[in-house]
Amino acid sequence: MYIFGGGHIAVPLVEFAKALEFAVVVIDDREEFANGKRFPLADEVKLGDFVDVTKCIDFGADDCVIIVTHEHQHDEVVLKECLSKKRLPGYIGMIGAKGKVSDNFSHLREQGITEELLARVNAPIGLDIGSRTPAEIALSIMAEIIGHRHGKNKKEDWGR
Repeated sequence: MYIFGGGHIAVPLVEFAKALEFAVVVIDDREEFANGKRFPLADEVKLGDFVDVTKCIDFGADDCVIIVTHEHQHDEVVLKECLSKKRLPGYIGMIGAKGKVSDNFSHLREQGITEELLARVNAPIGLDIGSRTPAEIALSIMAEIIGHRHGKNKKEDWGR
C-alpha cells in the first residue's frame, strides 16, 4: 500500500493497514510528515517530491495507492503519474469532495487521460459511512480496499 500524504488521515490509515497485514509505504514532501517517528508502523517512509517518488515506483497488480496529500493539486499530479504507468496498481483511490474530484478529472481529461483510466479511480475514496474523524475516514478507506480485494470492485457492488 502506497499512501501519498502523511497528514491526519494517514496516521490511523497506516495503523489499520498494518493490522490487516499490508506492507505500507508513506510518501510526503514535508519532512515533519514524512518520518519514522510519525509513522513507526510503516514499512517505509519516503520524503520527496510526489511526482519524482511516483516515477520511481514500479506498481504491481496487488498494490494499492491511496492519494490523500495536503493539496488538491498534488492529488491531481500523483493521480496523473499513477495513471501514466505501464503497469497500474490494482486499486487507486483519491480523497476529495465530489466537486473537487470532478475538477481534477476534467483537468486530467484535458491532459489526455482517458475515461477508461479514470474509471479505475475510486474517488472520492472510501465507503460512504458518514465518516467525520480521521480514524473514521481511514476505516472507510480500508473497508473499500478490503471489498476490492474480495471482488467488490465498485461501490455499486455493495449490498449484493
